[in-house]
Amino acid sequence: GNMFRQGSQLTDADRRAVSGFLAGRPVGTAAPLPTQGRCTVAAPPLRARALQSGWNGWGAGVANRGYVRAAAGGVTAPMMPRMKLKWAFGFAGVSTARSQPAVLGNRVFVGSESGDIFALDAKTGCTYWSYHAQAGLRTALSVGPYKPASGPAGFAVFFADGTASAYAVDAATGKEIWARKVDTHPYAKATGSVTVHDGRVYVPIAGVGEEGQGGGGTYECCTFRGSVTALNASTGAVIWKSYTIDEPKPRGKNPRGIAAWGPAGGGIWAAPTIDAKRKAVYVATGNGYTEPVQLTTDAVLAFDMNTGK
Repeated sequence: GNMFRQGSQLTDADRRAVSGFLAGRPVGTAAPLPTQGRCTVAAPPLRARALQSGWNGWGAGVANRGYVRAAAGGVTAPMMPRMKLKWAFGFAGVSTARSQPAVLGNRVFVGSESGDIFALDAKTGCTYWSYHAQAGLRTALSVGPYKPASGPAGFAVFFADGTASAYAVDAATGKEIWARKVDTHPYAKATGSVTVHDGRVYVPIAGVGEEGQGGGGTYECCTFRGSVTALNASTGAVIWKSYTIDEPKPRGKNPRGIAAWGPAGGGIWAAPTIDAKRKAVYVATGNGYTEPVQLTTDAVLAFDMNTGK
């Protein structure tokens, strides 16, 4: 938010102490869910065919076309003037809603800026379950299959949060399957949605706020670099991680004697796109923060799906 410059000077422990004092509860603990609106019957199990209908992920599929046929979506243009509100669901304790829902098999999966993930009944809006992540979400959710170490295969809800952590939560119960920190840079965040394909979760990472710190002259600007990480959908294990630019190195000092670093930037702000035919993962990168200039900033990149090259 607008106070990120002041907050950036605090240690992680300081931020948690201030946040806990203001919120009245320790950081990482969810506020109690309201008892109203809970579903009174168990959700029917998701079927594989449900993943082929409705809306899944940022672009309604790994190709990110942002389109579904009327037969699958159930909505046509002539229907729009006749639509009326059927139900509404409020996100408690937040002022904005930026997470795009996944709508599959009469289920709505959606996140909030408080870090809560909800599974709702698409017909009534009642809540089946909720899960609390480490930070808020501003991305779409994706649903895909996973195979536990023991027991039958199931479906998981995959997403990433503002701490650059990715998650898999069981779609039927809301139980955490795994959580994985994919980038440790203090300004790293997931602003783009994950993409799930063929047993892998592709996580894009951008840097929020570091570029602005360089203008003050007291910050060692800049060291963040964008990346995409391929995780095992069943375990969260890292298969490969690739950066969009070269590793930053010292490049002198500014007039105040503060060390300057570069290159930096090249964050991936949007969901990766999968080209299954060419075994490629496409991403678009943002601007560079510092010199030297990189050919891979403000660019479209293709990574090898198998190796990350």
